Formats: sequence, C-alpha cells, structure tokens
Amino acid sequence: SVDKEWNPQYHALLTEFKKLTGISGILNTSFNLHGEPVVSNFVDVIHTMDNSKLKYALINNFLVEKKDKE
Repeated sequence: SVDKEWNPQYHALLTEFKKLTGISGILNTSFNLHGEPVVSNFVDVIHTMDNSKLKYALINNFLVEKKDKE
C-alpha cells in the first residue's frame, strides 16, 4: 500500500501508470543481472544496461537511455 502523504512521488507514478495501462500496481524487483550484486551506484547502472536488453533507467530525476550501437 502506498500512501500519498508519506510517498507522494511513488503515489503519483502509480496513479499515472494506472491511467496509462489500467493496471493499478507495479512489481518492484531488484535491479541487477543474474549472479551479480544489486545495483548500488551509477557505474553499476551503466554496466547493467550495457549487459542487458534494458534501454532506460530512471536515476533520481534523470532518464538514462541506451542508444543502439551503430
């Protein structure tokens, strides 16, 4: 359960997600590759993106996009 008063940003995310998809929940899983530790810093994010099919990562207020290799 997410309370708007104690977590307004996450509540807003869930509200917008429901508007777009009709689904009222998001499954939050750990961010890491199989067999590796959970991502804990920006270098880990880049490593994980480079070694996965992940195209986007949201870090605080920044959206990081992986460009296709040319």
